[in-house]
Amino acid sequence: MAAEQGRPIATFTVGFDLPGSHNELAEARVVAQHLGSDHHELVLTPDAADLLPGLVRSLDEPVADPAVLPTYLICKFARQTVPVVLTGEGGDELLAGYPRYTWFARAKRLQRLLPSWVREGVLLPLGRLAPLSGRYKTALDNLLSERDDVSRHLHWIAGLDPALKTELLSPALREAIRPGGSEALLAPYLGGAAHTSAEVVHRLMALDMHTWLVDDVLTKMDKMSMAVSVEARVPFLDHRLVEFVASVPLAVKLKHGAKTLLKRAAAPLLPPSTIRRRKHAFQIPLEAWVSGPLAGFTRDILLDPRARARGWFDAKRVESLLGHNGRAPSRDGQSVWTLLCLELWAREFLD
Repeated sequence: MAAEQGRPIATFTVGFDLPGSHNELAEARVVAQHLGSDHHELVLTPDAADLLPGLVRSLDEPVADPAVLPTYLICKFARQTVPVVLTGEGGDELLAGYPRYTWFARAKRLQRLLPSWVREGVLLPLGRLAPLSGRYKTALDNLLSERDDVSRHLHWIAGLDPALKTELLSPALREAIRPGGSEALLAPYLGGAAHTSAEVVHRLMALDMHTWLVDDVLTKMDKMSMAVSVEARVPFLDHRLVEFVASVPLAVKLKHGAKTLLKRAAAPLLPPSTIRRRKHAFQIPLEAWVSGPLAGFTRDILLDPRARARGWFDAKRVESLLGHNGRAPSRDGQSVWTLLCLELWAREFLD
């Protein structure tokens, strides 16, 4: 695109003013310099308490994907320069980019090779002692626990951990929810025995194409870009490309790790350091926010009489999740964020 344009293309990236892995600003700058693009970068120090109610309104339905926030902000930032952007949605689902695909296959292999008392009785307790983030603790639990494919997938992708959800739901809500709804949705993809790693990963990719991609990833980008009058186009999802890549054997797609085909295609065009880099999720620092600058706002919303009066959740369990007076750091930022988005949605669309 840069070669065909005749003038520098515009590129945009965002990062967070925090130490650690929440920034790709330097890496994006390397690519922009390599392509000679007109590069724009934004360091985010957003007030999520001010932004979140408006974002929930724009989404129309309760979507608790934290990437909604940086997606909205980068679209708003880009709109100052251009009316249309190209984005990378679909690349992970199409080219087996999610690490959980390979971890899922490894979990099934471990389940065959090691008895449950070794995995759940010895390795899992030892692993829980490690100082891991919430994401990695979830991955470790899923790798070693005895679960069928449907349960393992639900534990991996759920906004609320299934065990925590059982504790949080009030008896009335637990009784009202149709049992087995999620399981019935997943059964056509994950029901029955999948023996080879290729079969497992292909099933997960098909499932994500029909659920996660359309109901979260594309919904999020479409509504956040429309909220600031930007048109977002998704070249990875050109139907001819999707149909071709779907026919390629998984051994080719994953020959040297995730997105092998894309890396080989892009290798002549990008810096070698970019091709070698590991996947980096587009995330916000949830744990730091819900236990820090968002702690007061979160408690005010979730422990408010309006939220309690809905009778959806056990108020004492919610308070325990938030920590004492907001001072205890939450290790489960995603669950807190999920509850927060749901309550804000209820206020906007139900009240």
